[in-house]
Amino acid sequence: MKAYVAGVGMTRFEKPETRDWQYWDMVREAGGVALADARIGYDEVEQVPVGYFSGGLISKGHPLGATGVAQTAELVWQRRGAAARRQVEGARVGLAHNIGLGGAAVVTVLKAV
Repeated sequence: MKAYVAGVGMTRFEKPETRDWQYWDMVREAGGVALADARIGYDEVEQVPVGYFSGGLISKGHPLGATGVAQTAELVWQRRGAAARRQVEGARVGLAHNIGLGGAAVVTVLKAV
């Protein structure tokens, strides 16, 4: 959960793209540490925008092996201002979290330049 390793700095991500069922698992497993690292109090969590503004992976048919591509494409469209009705105003930094078979895990961070 330490995004600053990627050179992004401590950032509140604009609506991260996570797997449809994993956000609460992430919070439960690493929430306390992540919130402490980011100096975000539990009372502020509701203010951090989280959701599946793209409709989530299930809305895309959840194609085996290609779900991460859909997440990354959504992040790119958001950064470019090309997400149509789903556009998050001022989206500059995005995060996608995905896992695959065999326990593979990937977190992608994109920043507009």
